[in-house]
Amino acid sequence: MFEFVSLSEEAYANAVTSQVSRGSYRFLLPQLPEYGQVMSRHDEKQIEYLAVRERGSAESANPATGAQGEIVATALVYYQPWRKLFRRAIITYGPVLDWDNEPLVRFLFTELEKYLSVRKNVVSLRINPPVAKAYYQDIEKTAESEQGQAVHNFLTSQGFVRTTKEFYDQPDIPIRYLYTKDIAGKSFPEVADTLRGTMRRQVKHRGRYGVEVEFSGAENWDVFHKLYEASRERTDMEELSGSSAQMYRDLLATMGPQKAFIGLAYANPEEYLAQLQADSQDLETRIAKLEEPPATGKKTRALKELRNQQQASTRRIAQISQLLNTYGPGRIAFAGALAFRCGDELVQLLRGFNKDFGLFNRDYPLESALLRWACENQIRIYNTFGVSGIFDDSAPDAAVLEYKRNLHGNIEEFIGTYTLELSTLASPLGALE
Repeated sequence: MFEFVSLSEEAYANAVTSQVSRGSYRFLLPQLPEYGQVMSRHDEKQIEYLAVRERGSAESANPATGAQGEIVATALVYYQPWRKLFRRAIITYGPVLDWDNEPLVRFLFTELEKYLSVRKNVVSLRINPPVAKAYYQDIEKTAESEQGQAVHNFLTSQGFVRTTKEFYDQPDIPIRYLYTKDIAGKSFPEVADTLRGTMRRQVKHRGRYGVEVEFSGAENWDVFHKLYEASRERTDMEELSGSSAQMYRDLLATMGPQKAFIGLAYANPEEYLAQLQADSQDLETRIAKLEEPPATGKKTRALKELRNQQQASTRRIAQISQLLNTYGPGRIAFAGALAFRCGDELVQLLRGFNKDFGLFNRDYPLESALLRWACENQIRIYNTFGVSGIFDDSAPDAAVLEYKRNLHGNIEEFIGTYTLELSTLASPLGALE
C-alpha cells in the first residue's frame, strides 16, 4: 500500500540522503534538497516536495514523527510563474523512483495529477524523467531501452505529450543527451589509462608550463563567467540570465566546497616566458659546443635535434610574448568548470575556455584536476553533462563532443520532456510548449 504525501524541506532532505547513501536512485541537481532551498529563498511558493511512502506497520513507525513506512518516490516540484496569475508545475530530471515498479509508477502519477488539479492556478505539468531511451558505446547506439519504451507508453497513455524540441531549439527544454564515464572504484592512474589519445598521456602530468589549478567557491564566479562567455560565443551555447547566474552563486554557497565548486586553471605567461628564455639560452650554449670541431656523425645528429628544439622554442617565445603583451603580467585564468556533486556523480554543468591559451592546456590541467578529485572522493559517474545529440560535423557542439570523447565514455540518452494538460487554459496560455 502506498501513501501520497507532501514533505517538509527537512523530511525531503532526509529521504534523499537515505536514498543516496544506499545508492538506490540517481538524483541530478534539480532534484537535490539544496536546489529547493535556493529556489525557495526567491519565492517560498515556488517549491514543493512531494513523495510516495510505502505504508508500514505500526511497529515500524518512526518514534520521532509517527510516520510509517519508507519513502519510495520523490519529486521536487517547481511552480513556475506563468502569465502573472498562473503556474506551470515542473519536475526537472524527475520524479525519482523505481520506474520498473509499475504499481508505484501508476500510483504516483494518478495521485500527482489529482493533487495538482486541485490547484486551479496550476495549468500544466512538465517532466523529463532520468530514464534511458537507448544505450551507447561512445557515440554509437547499441540498443534501445525497454524500460524507456515502457515509461513512454505509460506516460502517453496518461495524456502526456512528448515534445520534439531539444534544448538548442528552446532553451528551457532540459538537456537529454549527456556524455558520462563510469569510474567506479578506480584510482586516478587507472582512469588515466582508459582515456584516448594524447589525453591519456598528457593528463598524468601536473604543473608543467607553470600551470596551477585551484578549486574555489562563489567568490570566483565573475572569473568563471568570463571564461564561459568566451566559450559560449564560439559554440552557440545559451547566454546565462542574471537569475541563473545568481542561482549558481547561491548553490555554491549553500552546498559548500565538498559538493559544489568552481575549478580554474591559471597560467602565468611572464614566468613561463622567463623559463623559455632560459631554456633557449641553454640550447644555444649546447649548440655552440657541438659546432666546435671535429665534426662527427653523432654530433651532426645531436645538432639536428637541438636546432629543431630551438626552432620550437623560438615559436613558443613569440607566442607567449604576444600573450604577455595582450593580457599583461600575473596569473590569468584560462579554463574553468562549474561542478556539483550529486550523490556519487560529479556533474560539470558549465565549462569555459580562453582559446588564446592553448599552449598552456597541452596537459589538460583542469581535466586532470577534476578526475583526480573524482577518484579521491569515490565518484562513480564522471558527468560532463550536455551534448546536442547530433553526432556529425553539422552539430553546433561538434568540437565540444570531440573533446569529451577523449574521456572514452558513453552517451546517455533520456526519453525526453513530457507535458500534461491540467486545465483547459493551458493551451491558450502557451503552457504546453
